[in-house]
Formats: sequence, C-alpha cells, structure tokens
Amino acid sequence: MLKGWQLEFMYPTTHPKILIIDDDEQIRNLLKDLLQAEYRCIVAESAEEALNVLERSVFDLIISDISLSGISGLELVPRILERSPDTVVVMISGQQTIDFAIESMRAGAFDYVTKPLDLRQVQAAVRRALSQHQLLKETISKSWSKNAPPKSSTWRTTIV
Repeated sequence: MLKGWQLEFMYPTTHPKILIIDDDEQIRNLLKDLLQAEYRCIVAESAEEALNVLERSVFDLIISDISLSGISGLELVPRILERSPDTVVVMISGQQTIDFAIESMRAGAFDYVTKPLDLRQVQAAVRRALSQHQLLKETISKSWSKNAPPKSSTWRTTIV
C-alpha cells in the first residue's frame, strides 16, 4: 500500500485526494481500483485509522461505510467536518432504507450510495461531491478574505 508522501510524487497536486474508509477489504480495493486512475486514493479500514490519517493529511473527499467496527461512519462525519470543513463526505451502506440516507445527511454527509455498489453511481457521486468541494473551497476563500476563518463546520449548512 502506498503512503501519502509517495502519492505526492505519483500524482500532480491538482488531482483531488480521496480517503476511502471501509472495514471490508474487497470494497476498499474495488473503490481504490475504480478511482485511482483519476484521483489520489488512500484507504483506511476503520474510523480510528482514518482519524489518524486525517491528523497528517487533508482530503477533498471521504468515502466511508456507515457500519464500521468501533466508531461508526455516522459518528465519524462530524469529526471529519470539524477538522476539515471543506471536505465532502459520501456515505456507503448495505442498508437500503431512506432512514439511513436521512441520518447520513443529518450527520453532514453530502451523498449516500447503497451496496451492492453500482460503479457508475459511485463515479457520479464522486463527481458531484468534488464539485461541491470546489464550491465550498471558493466560499471559504471568499469568507476568509472578508472575515476571520470559520471556527467550526456549522457555517456549512448555509452552503450545503
């Protein structure tokens, strides 16, 4: 597995950076294989590992399973957004109910994709999420030029 610093040499910094979090190795590898041609992808098998990675690096997009051992994906979303307000989160889950989708959005996720994964749907969700990320970055940049930087992710609700 490539380390973050190794990715910097392989991809120009213009390639968006994606963190993929899933405790299922097959899903992690599937998503990484699908996306790594266009994006810098790093994988984590748990929320705890993801939080450690987030201490050292910033991501444009995070794709996370809802059902992780230990800290759940839903519990992870607010922690991600607190550390990096312009990071966009897409949740994935085997639960195909509207309740899980609503709960994901309330936690701060931008989108929700169900398993079994439709790879075209995943690619479309990634494109939409990265467009949202760009909008958030531009909004933050404008906000910072006028005022002090936001202290929390609560300002996102006016944009998202």
